[in-house]
Amino acid sequence: MSRSNFTRRDVIGGAVTFSLVTAAVSDEIAHTAPRIADDAALMDYFLDFSEAATGFSRADLESTGQDEAYFATARDILEGNRFEDFLRAYHDSGLQVLLSSPKFGPIARNMIKLWYTATWERLPRKWQDDYGSISNDTTFVVSAEAYKTGLLWPAIGVNPPGAHGPGYGAWSDAPSRT
Repeated sequence: MSRSNFTRRDVIGGAVTFSLVTAAVSDEIAHTAPRIADDAALMDYFLDFSEAATGFSRADLESTGQDEAYFATARDILEGNRFEDFLRAYHDSGLQVLLSSPKFGPIARNMIKLWYTATWERLPRKWQDDYGSISNDTTFVVSAEAYKTGLLWPAIGVNPPGAHGPGYGAWSDAPSRT
């Protein structure tokens, strides 16, 4: 997989800086457009968000083979209109506003973790107190295959432990610097 010009540090550092500057962002991001009726349009929004949030290209994300699994995971956990509201908020307002939003920021960070580690983490208790509990919101790894194709491994230039053996004698080679 190839990487974009942005590093993970650039994305996270920019989000933190922007959060400090825009600490007074409203809990709600207004939506005036009608609901998105079809999953193809939602998937397009999901991949747009994922590309911006991870720093990997859409082709790289799709080549993991996890785009549909992660889409379904987030949609099923967020229940009802939450998932669509989240994607519309990204589409309407952009990544920086989304990350600094008390309502959508935790979801955005969970989705980034999902792409990098194949793990959905339970949303914080405070978030659930403020925006409603979700019945199937637990911490879990999506699948063994998702773990192997997580973006963490190419981002740090290593094979996933226990998944892709580097071959006989690889221990004698210096780690790659990517």
